[in-house]
Amino acid sequence: MSKSNKYEIADVKRIAQGRWGEVFQALCPELDAALEHPGTHIDCPVHGGKEDFRLDRDFQLRGTAICTCGNWDGFSLLKELKGWNLPEILEQVMGALGEKSVEPLAPTVSRPVPPKPKPKQDIRPTLRKRWTEALPLDKGEGRFLLGSYLQFRGLPVKSMLSVMESEARLHPNLAYIEKGKVVGHYPALLTLVRDADGQPVTMHRTYLHRSQNGVVEKAPVAKAKKLFPVVNGGEVGGGAIRLGTAVGGVLGIAEGIETALAVRAATGMPVWPVLSASLMGAFEPPEGVKEVVIWADRDLPDRKGRKAGQDAAKALQARLWEKGIQASIRIPDAPSSGPDKSLDWADVYTSGNLARFPRVGQAA
Repeated sequence: MSKSNKYEIADVKRIAQGRWGEVFQALCPELDAALEHPGTHIDCPVHGGKEDFRLDRDFQLRGTAICTCGNWDGFSLLKELKGWNLPEILEQVMGALGEKSVEPLAPTVSRPVPPKPKPKQDIRPTLRKRWTEALPLDKGEGRFLLGSYLQFRGLPVKSMLSVMESEARLHPNLAYIEKGKVVGHYPALLTLVRDADGQPVTMHRTYLHRSQNGVVEKAPVAKAKKLFPVVNGGEVGGGAIRLGTAVGGVLGIAEGIETALAVRAATGMPVWPVLSASLMGAFEPPEGVKEVVIWADRDLPDRKGRKAGQDAAKALQARLWEKGIQASIRIPDAPSSGPDKSLDWADVYTSGNLARFPRVGQAA
């Protein structure tokens, strides 16, 4: 394959816009399932995680996709999947779109040209309906169910319910959907996800299940935690679930909701979940925040040697430093005995060893 700069990226971007379905069909058979159901989670072709990966519903425009291991546009996704450099990517994209002078290296399959993408349906009415159906956390069944789940996770119930009341509700019977089909109904924790300006753009779902002995735990489904689609014109990158407000200009962030609550319970610091390592690197602190404490997960390296949690934390720290914002990283220590394993701060909290938390405030 030629490595010359035969094409300019601006030209290829313009030609490929709205046609990424054709590109992926020609070059990436590993994306067939994602192409059949845009917006639906499938097993990740990058790191193999079960139902972690999805193409955006409007992926045709820029080839955008997201997973717990990363987020991409079409060009960076081809680099991730194929290992090609930029000139190679540009040649292959042009070849897939019918440029006769390029001989495609990837196996191609004769498929009908995909139809033009339909206008993206706005998710706002669905989000409003689900939020209205859900129960508040200040009293009644909603407070009881979520309190039972927090107790199961080893978190203090009363103080953590207070932290979540304004940004979360408990849906009593939310449909669980796999590959476009409803396969069950479960109680679900709904939390507002706000963009960098503080505007709600979607909701996060944690599906729950009450066992016969009354214990409330995560539902026995393939993926108990899911994100609703983002509203038209919205952007989840840079945002978070805003559990509380910064104190003295200091704010913590973590990946998961339970991790954020565990740090709050142990240290008193307001901590916002950003939901994944891929979104952590894009986080934008609100005005007035002078210091960000990044409570990173301790991840074992993947097959490429990457540690998602730590790598995202370091990238965010470097970006915040450039903005003049203080940023520090807290990572759980490795296990003192036994085999090494991934850990987050919720694991540390439930182990009962609170001395492993750096003391940065008063307990909640």
